[in-house]
Amino acid sequence: MQAGHAVQEQCNVNGKFEQKTIEFIASTYQIPLPPVDEWKKIVEDVDKDKRYATDAAIEESQSFAINPIKKRKEDSISRDYLERVKENPNTFRYLA
Repeated sequence: MQAGHAVQEQCNVNGKFEQKTIEFIASTYQIPLPPVDEWKKIVEDVDKDKRYATDAAIEESQSFAINPIKKRKEDSISRDYLERVKENPNTFRYLA
């Protein structure tokens, strides 16, 4: 059997059969893996898709986490609880 081909089986049921137990035997098929070079391309494509999704998730989490904190800092400055250090504007001094 070649990879990518569907296997179709037919099963007929006798409606007049009245036995209480039914035995059903199903065979399984081993599907071969694609060649190594094709497998590597599949893995690379999936990794590329994951990379975009991961970047989007990081971007969203950063914008969500940073904006409320930044707003609270600015609010604390306006209420004179914090002030920026003149030598280093990224540093704050607690005033209250």
